[in-house]
Amino acid sequence: MDEGLIGWVGLSLCEGIGGVKLRRLLHHFGDVSAILSASVDDLQTVKGIHPPVAHQIRAIQLDKLANAIHRWQSAHIHIITWESDDYPQLLLDIPDAPPTLFIMGNSTIWKNHHLYAIVGTRTPASLIRDKTIRLSDAITQKGHIVVSGLAEGVDTAAHLGTFVDKNGRTIAILGSGLCHIYPKHNRALADAILERNGALISEVAPDSQVSAWGLVGRNRIITAMSEAVIVMQTSLEGGAMHAVKFARQQHKPIYADNNIATGNRAILADGGHDLATFQI
Repeated sequence: MDEGLIGWVGLSLCEGIGGVKLRRLLHHFGDVSAILSASVDDLQTVKGIHPPVAHQIRAIQLDKLANAIHRWQSAHIHIITWESDDYPQLLLDIPDAPPTLFIMGNSTIWKNHHLYAIVGTRTPASLIRDKTIRLSDAITQKGHIVVSGLAEGVDTAAHLGTFVDKNGRTIAILGSGLCHIYPKHNRALADAILERNGALISEVAPDSQVSAWGLVGRNRIITAMSEAVIVMQTSLEGGAMHAVKFARQQHKPIYADNNIATGNRAILADGGHDLATFQI
């Protein structure tokens, strides 16, 4: 097994090391092997690498991790890192890009395609749900890819809309590990995405259960991979507003359906584009 891959996965799964800190470590030490070989004291010379993080790095068990990676790959999970030519370029461009991505399905689906994110509440009005399906279908009819988060409501409608066209494809970004699809009752939807040459992607270890951190963090991946972000319906307190925050940080165009939802009103009042002006 590629020792470099094992090291990449080990560092990316260390609690307290994200894309920003790993970039600093790589800049200081040169490569993953040198990071793993560094002493606790040397690791702490890098900004943000405090004693607990340094000890975590030193505690990485490469043999144990190699067994886990073999098990994941046997379950048809692809693993790509920043060093891979297949890593999504738009995602790589953000400072906190996940160092490692775990993928089931088409691991190059984003290449040579335009990606558009569709997000929103888990409890949309029926009219919004139907509108989401039609929009998703229209996007895929043009040969583009729809990205969403596999959640109930708007996300589910966005994924389902890609099924109308026989060639439609979609990407689901998970807040859980790929071995623990969340929500569980969307397991059939996840399977259908894979059957239609789509992809499931997560930045957390495949054996990981869902977490609040994972659900929030996946939004930056959804928005970063996409050329524009479309909000169908959300309250000001809704999870979709995390996607809006990340999209603004990433300077992505944000479109919102012009409805009475408090989040949608706020997006439009703060410079967001009316969905009626969206052109595929």
